[in-house]
Amino acid sequence: MKKIIILGASGYIGLRLAKKFKKENNVELHLFNRNKEKISWLKNEKTFVYDIPMEKEYTKDLKNVFSNADIIYYLIHSMSEENEEFENKDIQLASFISKISTESNVKKIVYLGGLGNTNISLSKHLKSRQDTGKELKKYHKNVKEYRAGIIIGAGSSSFEIVRTLANKLPFIPVFWEKEGLCEPIFVDDVISLLKSEVNNKYIDNITFEIGCKEKITYSELVKKYSHEIIDRQIKIIKLPFLEKIFSPKIIGKIISIMTGQPKQLVIPLIYGVKNDAIVNNYIKRKKMTRLDIALKLAAKRDRSGQILSVWDFPSNLSHFKEPKEKIFGTKEKEGLLYEEVIIDINSPNSIFEEIQSIGGEKGYWSMPLLWEIRGYIDRLFGGLGLNKYYSKRTEDLHMGDRIDFWVVEYIVNKSNEKVLRLRAEMKTPGEAWLQFSIINKKLYLRAFFEPDGIFGYLYWYSLYPIHKFIFKQMVRNIIKKDAY
Repeated sequence: MKKIIILGASGYIGLRLAKKFKKENNVELHLFNRNKEKISWLKNEKTFVYDIPMEKEYTKDLKNVFSNADIIYYLIHSMSEENEEFENKDIQLASFISKISTESNVKKIVYLGGLGNTNISLSKHLKSRQDTGKELKKYHKNVKEYRAGIIIGAGSSSFEIVRTLANKLPFIPVFWEKEGLCEPIFVDDVISLLKSEVNNKYIDNITFEIGCKEKITYSELVKKYSHEIIDRQIKIIKLPFLEKIFSPKIIGKIISIMTGQPKQLVIPLIYGVKNDAIVNNYIKRKKMTRLDIALKLAAKRDRSGQILSVWDFPSNLSHFKEPKEKIFGTKEKEGLLYEEVIIDINSPNSIFEEIQSIGGEKGYWSMPLLWEIRGYIDRLFGGLGLNKYYSKRTEDLHMGDRIDFWVVEYIVNKSNEKVLRLRAEMKTPGEAWLQFSIINKKLYLRAFFEPDGIFGYLYWYSLYPIHKFIFKQMVRNIIKKDAY
């Protein structure tokens, strides 16, 4: 029985690895995440979930979990520009994990870091990723570090940026005198390499650089996608004089609005555009997927909704607040403004199945134009908007899943109680929730709002007539499914 630990199990790579290992019979899987509720649905008799350990929680219990583990996958990295101390936090956590792994007789640590030419000044985030690898090696004798650049795959933030820009831009502007080279890699190749480490018993405190063996600028990558995937010709126009006008942060915010990707992910990527993220020493005898094939496979999976995982938000945005049980109340406001619609139904199971399809291409069963306008306004203010990219899914909803500008905060599907509560991630002067409940063959649709000052109250009451109309229409259209 292999004992495998994954740190960062809800992330793009972590979740794919977890799903792969979960299918195997000879594996005892321990999953750590910044919020364990997001991966609680993976639990079974051989899969266990925990919050990410910090030094203050350095306990005997934690050492028992780590004890004699065959492998630890370290897949954690901060991305928030707003958190100026992310570098120190990354180093502190890497140091802590490395030390406790040594004390607990962990056989190997596998770390997925980032490519970057160390002979020149790296962006803060690329440097931090490489410093994390060094810190892990400092206290453990067997650390395998893989360094990758842009990961091409359905659900990848960088792939979504490339895809969206290729579809939307009339031309590709290059704001820098010198643009760095990148060397992408297909997500399946990354997973294959990481997974193969379970059976590699050699002690090799070493760094491997991985890529598709095709070096390309970021603008050329967008052009390549445009030409090969959507058969659209798009020119690259160099505008280096604009570098003095538009900072990477401003450019990142513009791209964030265009693509629907959170600026906390986009801005660090833009800061690294000038850096060369290419492979200098290739792994021998390992054939990687060609870039053109990787783009075609990723695009095919994206169109068909075969998205197994997505890049998650940074840690400072991914924590859930304590559940507000008051939201389940019927008429107890307790400081919350609310609107509700109640209606009798005949088929709770089919109705709840319909409710779980909310968002994305499905929409919201009412006034699609108004929802589109609300999404557009949210994007203007730096929010996600109606980002259909986050709404693609091939399995049931779980806590932490993102649907447009909502996040699943609570979900239960029992015979006598069915609840889906969405917390709004949209830009509002307060906090908002949308909750669907089915109890005793009654469907309850409730919207709750916790205003932040006078503007919060003005916001809620100015939209009150629209809310009342929309919510009634939503319920009517949902229960039409009851007739079939």
